[in-house]
Amino acid sequence: MTRDQLTILLHQILSRRIACSLTDVTKSAERFVLEPVMWCGAVVGVLMRDGPEVHIAVNDNVHRRWATRKFFRGVLGPLIDRFGYASTTVCESNRRGLDFCRRIGFDEIGRENGIVKMICKVTL
Repeated sequence: MTRDQLTILLHQILSRRIACSLTDVTKSAERFVLEPVMWCGAVVGVLMRDGPEVHIAVNDNVHRRWATRKFFRGVLGPLIDRFGYASTTVCESNRRGLDFCRRIGFDEIGRENGIVKMICKVTL
């Protein structure tokens, strides 16, 4: 998939949860490397990376099925090896996202303006 296609998919996923335009998503994603999240041979989401920072957005229809230990070791392991940690942020109101991050090894390090800051030093 091209960057533009990944950005459109990212917008489709995010706009189901928060009000955002394609322009908003494109601008917010500028600094990130975008990669497809694959499951059963299909692109089901987008992985965003910038240094130790990582974000993952996946379609609701694959909730809890796509996330394997192998996937997270492959994503988080190299970040932890290189930077000593991986970081992410989650909206305070996104209970499912917060629970997910905690399950895969992220710990909360602070809150600011409705955003929970998290780091992971050891992956699954």
